Amino acid sequence: MIKKIIYLFSSNKSYYYVLVGLFASAILSFSSNVLLARNFKPEEYGLFFSLLTLAMLFANLNVSGIPLYLQDLISKNIFKKNSYYGKILLLIILLFSAIYYSFYFLWIFYGPNDNLNILILYIFSFLIIFQPFIEMSKALLQIDSQFKKLSILNFLINLLRFLLLIFLVLYFSKFLNLLNVSYVFVASTVIPFFISIYIFFNYFNINLSNFFKFEKNILRSLKNSLINIKFYFSSNILYFIFISTDILVIKYFLSDFHAGIFFASFSIILGMQLFSEATVRTFSYQYFKKSKFNKNKLKIFLKKNILFLLNISIPMCIFVFFFSELIINILYGENYKYSSKILKILIFIIPLKLIATNLSLLVITIKKSLYNTVAMLIITSFKIPLMILLISFFDLIGAVFSLIIIEIFYLIILNFIINKYFFLKRTIYG
Repeated sequence: MIKKIIYLFSSNKSYYYVLVGLFASAILSFSSNVLLARNFKPEEYGLFFSLLTLAMLFANLNVSGIPLYLQDLISKNIFKKNSYYGKILLLIILLFSAIYYSFYFLWIFYGPNDNLNILILYIFSFLIIFQPFIEMSKALLQIDSQFKKLSILNFLINLLRFLLLIFLVLYFSKFLNLLNVSYVFVASTVIPFFISIYIFFNYFNINLSNFFKFEKNILRSLKNSLINIKFYFSSNILYFIFISTDILVIKYFLSDFHAGIFFASFSIILGMQLFSEATVRTFSYQYFKKSKFNKNKLKIFLKKNILFLLNISIPMCIFVFFFSELIINILYGENYKYSSKILKILIFIIPLKLIATNLSLLVITIKKSLYNTVAMLIITSFKIPLMILLISFFDLIGAVFSLIIIEIFYLIILNFIINKYFFLKRTIYG
């Protein structure tokens, strides 16, 4: 098994670079989460991360599927490295930013928020404009196969966040509260944001001399881009609603305490999902390129990726399952001991997510993400009612079981779509 994994890594060096960066990033991110859990009660921990999840939902919605749209167009040699196309993307980001900020502030003013929630959400509002540029720069680095730089950018945000948190805990502990931690989380993205701006402007050759010059047909091109992006946009909305509703439903239908207990175990799952993240960062552009050529080769490429990820992740999942109580106790302490029961169940979602990630990357290439949008619409429509239903009967455990059920359902839908509209006959992983 170990020799096979080493061989698979050596044959996927770009994946290795991205995975190393994400692994280091995940360690720092997880360390930051543990540091906060150790210094706050479960209800405070749950309140903070549920609000961060809400803010990141809007931030990721503002990405609007642009990175995937960009990869598709560049793989077809439609988008060029000039300021004209860069300014179209800038206009798209500004347009969606105005829309999402409107909805975000409506939630702040009229949602079920107390004064502390409102203040934290105000602080997190900066992330809504930072995130699109950070994600776009990652896509551009991937397109240019600059995987080392991509790894560094992934690592930088969490490094800055961890260092600022350590500084706050060790030297300014009397100022350690949720508001100041919120400032730390935003401050850690400022430098990566400006780096991302530089990458974006440099890639499209935008400078002061041409920044304010808008060509005659740019509004028509903007309209055409908005039409072409509609399924990437819709799929992006549904995806981030899908992944963000877990902790939000738990917060608003149970309590901040339950949200804290859930996130303590879920943060471990997020760390193990770095293999999925590495797959997206490394291979999403390759799926766009390979989908236009030999489908049999693509099938082999897809199967190898899935087997590679399962060989790495399954031994880790087995270890976490048997030692969940010890892991939670060492990391979080007695206040979070109920999280071990959640972790024992939730760990089984990892292999499902790894397969689903690869299948979804292929589905996205079909008809400009139309079928992926349909799949996301179906499972998102089922997820929230199912979570609420199972919560009403089984409390927090019900929410966890609903996540696994939905992931299996999503996998079945993706497999059906690929068999019917891409490969037609046999299953990919069976």
